[in-house]
Amino acid sequence: MTLEHGSLSRRSGGELREGRAEVGIRREQVRPRGGTPPRGRKPLRLNILGPLTVYQAHRQVDIGPLKQRCLLGLLALQPDRVVTRDEIIDVLWGVNPPRTCAGLVHSYVSRLRRGLQPGREGRARGSVITAVRDGYRMPVEAGQLDLLEFDELVHHAERAAEDAGAALELFDSALHRWRGPVLVDLGSRLRQHPAAIALSQRRLAALLTYTDLSIALGRHEPAVERLRPLVHDEPLHEGLHARLMLALAGCGRQAEALRLFTEIRARLAEELGVGPGAEIQEAHLRVLRGELPLPPVTVSRSTPRDPGAPVPTQLPSDIPGLAGRDRYLAQLDAFLAGADNTGAGTVNAAAIVGAAGVGKTTLAVHWAHRASGRFPDGQLFVNLHGNAPVSASRVLARFLRALGVPADEVPAEADEAAALYRTLLASRKVLVVLDNAAHPAQIRPLLPGSPSCFVVITSRHRLGSLAASDGAHLLDLDVLSPVDSLRALARMLGPDRVRAEPKAAAELARLCAHLPLALSAAAANLVNHPHHRIADYVLALHNGNRLAALEVDSDQHLSLRAAFDHSYGTLDLPTQRLFRRLSLVHGGFSGETVAALIDGTSHDADHMLDRLAAQHLIRAAPAGSYTLDDLLRLYATERAQAEDA
Repeated sequence: MTLEHGSLSRRSGGELREGRAEVGIRREQVRPRGGTPPRGRKPLRLNILGPLTVYQAHRQVDIGPLKQRCLLGLLALQPDRVVTRDEIIDVLWGVNPPRTCAGLVHSYVSRLRRGLQPGREGRARGSVITAVRDGYRMPVEAGQLDLLEFDELVHHAERAAEDAGAALELFDSALHRWRGPVLVDLGSRLRQHPAAIALSQRRLAALLTYTDLSIALGRHEPAVERLRPLVHDEPLHEGLHARLMLALAGCGRQAEALRLFTEIRARLAEELGVGPGAEIQEAHLRVLRGELPLPPVTVSRSTPRDPGAPVPTQLPSDIPGLAGRDRYLAQLDAFLAGADNTGAGTVNAAAIVGAAGVGKTTLAVHWAHRASGRFPDGQLFVNLHGNAPVSASRVLARFLRALGVPADEVPAEADEAAALYRTLLASRKVLVVLDNAAHPAQIRPLLPGSPSCFVVITSRHRLGSLAASDGAHLLDLDVLSPVDSLRALARMLGPDRVRAEPKAAAELARLCAHLPLALSAAAANLVNHPHHRIADYVLALHNGNRLAALEVDSDQHLSLRAAFDHSYGTLDLPTQRLFRRLSLVHGGFSGETVAALIDGTSHDADHMLDRLAAQHLIRAAPAGSYTLDDLLRLYATERAQAEDA
């Protein structure tokens, strides 16, 4: 059972001791469990890898009631990052917060400051919880938080990849920080937070690597001890069960290993209606045949082969307080976690597809910033410009220069440039974001060949062939819910302004069709006129040209028309004509309706409808029908008046 790059083999005891000395590992440095405060560290100590515990000067501190503890857990879960008030309110109260929620959050923060740093003025410099615009930040250090220690130890374990014994000891120390599921004593909303889910997936990935190393080195009993608790928590995870079977067999407990296979096979059939996958079947055969130990394992390296190579950090700035995208963020986290278990030569990619203005780039960039710590060798970003696409050759040249290739050594031939690009990424952990892609052919030359890298793609096209032939995960992004639209407006306008006119704000969100770009344009216009009421702006949208009212002077990035023009421009002339005529159809429409509009066959109609759906200009509805969203209907009407008059 193999992981990733840089083959490891068995070494003698002397070589292992020498390797551990080289990476500076001593048991007394890494052994203490996360549940007890190590001596000689800073006075404040927080532990979230299990129940939340807080120590002040080596004495445990009572942090107060549940919501106050949840707030501290949320801040500690995202150390040194801004956690917005909206996010805090959502985690603490859900969809029905009390009217006094903002004041309660402020009160909780004040009490936490006093509890965490007794005797210090709450807003004094160096406060452990810092107020920033729209939220709070907790700038703790590794010695103060078990989460940071865990991540640091895993990073060092990966860097010690050439010494299996040293890497194993570091992984063991990292996993030793865990006393149970993350923040297990706090509410379900916090435990289901995307950051908590991603952290649990990092624990799982570290455990899988640790057990592969343990089994390959013949240390089966420790692997069994580590695996049992997580197998109980993850009863359908085949990778965990496969490793536990091999570890049990290595301890001479073949009957128990085979019984474990029988149990998970029955559980998979009963709960999912599927049989065991290839990984667990392979483990089953190894146990039956007595094929132990496994072949030498490989461990991913976190550092470039050339220590002097640059580390590109090309991500655009993040959007704080992203509203209504937790489900999609969790899916991306899950895709990344699953990428840790893919085989050599596998392309790990996720494609975010959706209509113009739905927030694909915002989601991709926000998630990329959250995940950037998993890619210490850099993050590459390019805007592929959709229907005026940038060639793959130009992008490859740009990426190669960012990776340290001198401009005069960049190959002129696209195939050679792509080969060099894949070679440079083969030993690195790099995140690649390909924004606004036009079609799969534009994307494929930019995909690394290494499973240690991850690619995020955004596109208005469906990219079904990329999923089918290249294994990319598809994420179809929809508009915001009404509740999340209000949260987005509150983030952009300020909660007080939205709270003062709740009905007008809800109507504004409806008129914007809950489309993030339209909401941003509306908010920009209201921010530019701070003394205008939301209700007055809503009236202007009702009575005037709504698309014109949702334009923002001198900012094309917030132009709905420009976004819709982009999608419309990719269509052939007959399909453009059909799109304009659909503005006359109210409600849903089918292929038969469209055949009458174009005076053609059902086959012609279905073909055109598929093109429109592929560009997300129409929305598929049940029973083979389609609908046209309000803003797109207005746009289609404008195009018809301009082109068909």
